[in-house]
Amino acid sequence: MTPAKSRSIADWPLRSQYALALSTIVLALAVRYLLSPAFGTRFPFFPIFLVLLPLAFVVRSGPFLAAALLGAFASMYFFLAPVRTWRLHET
Repeated sequence: MTPAKSRSIADWPLRSQYALALSTIVLALAVRYLLSPAFGTRFPFFPIFLVLLPLAFVVRSGPFLAAALLGAFASMYFFLAPVRTWRLHET
């Protein structure tokens, strides 16, 4: 009987790494959306950072950068005032 090989996530096919990275960001965005009544427009990037920190160590740079960009732009759009627009607050 041969011992089972342990495969790290970095050995996964690139398509699977993108799926993992983007789905964790979508999950973090959903959690942040559910916390919107408590946080309002404060801490828009906090769940994204919590997901990106371990993700940086387990996937390659391409999936990580795609997840970071998706998280940044989605957080800017949904959670920074004024919400659901690309304009930033005017002074």
